[in-house]
Amino acid sequence: MNTGGSYSEADVLRQTAAGDEAAFRCLFDGHRNKLFAYMLRLTASPETAKDIVQDVFLKIWTDRSLLAEIRSFDAYLFTLARNHAFNLAKKSAYRNDILRSLYAGQTGASHETEQMVRYKALQDQLDKAISQLPPQQKAVFTLNRLQGLAVEDIARRLHISEGTVKKHLSLATQALKGIIRQDPAIVLIIAAMGPACLQLA
Repeated sequence: MNTGGSYSEADVLRQTAAGDEAAFRCLFDGHRNKLFAYMLRLTASPETAKDIVQDVFLKIWTDRSLLAEIRSFDAYLFTLARNHAFNLAKKSAYRNDILRSLYAGQTGASHETEQMVRYKALQDQLDKAISQLPPQQKAVFTLNRLQGLAVEDIARRLHISEGTVKKHLSLATQALKGIIRQDPAIVLIIAAMGPACLQLA
């Protein structure tokens, strides 16, 4: 990375996407502390928060080609981190730390085990519903909700119009409304995935 002059975030993202390790280091150094603080609030576990930060930045480097399309790195970063935290919540080693924070204030301690089981059931139900979407709807929904890409970025990546992207998002929303009606609590899981681009309720 050329250190002369000033660089915008977009410059650093493009350089990282091209494989520039120094640019990636700038991203890491500039965002790791605030991401750690956020994950610490979510998990209430310094060790878990540290692991998530490391895993998320490893994923960012592995999928660095996507960075050239990202308009807001903060939104992308925190979306990845939230999703990773929710995925870890399904694993027994992390479940207590994360779910205790997710359900803080909603249930008493005596209901903690019941809520963890319920959360896993809801997440499994949502995963199954997403997997059953038609391929294009699934791709658009995944890019929007799980990777935090905006409509225009998805359109460029999939080589379709923005109108088509919005149509697929709308159709995916309608398909998922069925399971939301069965248990509105699943909205909490969907809302935690990323930016609010869909009206799910």
